[in-house]
Amino acid sequence: MKVGNLVKFKNPDFHESYGLGVVAGEPQPGIALGDIRGQYFDIPVYFKDEIIYAREDELESIGERR
Repeated sequence: MKVGNLVKFKNPDFHESYGLGVVAGEPQPGIALGDIRGQYFDIPVYFKDEIIYAREDELESIGERR
């Protein structure tokens, strides 16, 4: 995912709460708290009036910046 991409949460409950968002920055290394898949990256996403850090596997890209 690149800065400027339009995204939404895959989880319908989160999507209902947050709506659509825009990737606001480069992915940052996350802390793997008991995550057997190893290292992951947190992506800053601007939703409504706040920035939320989410894992890439929690997000669905619905529009790409060109």
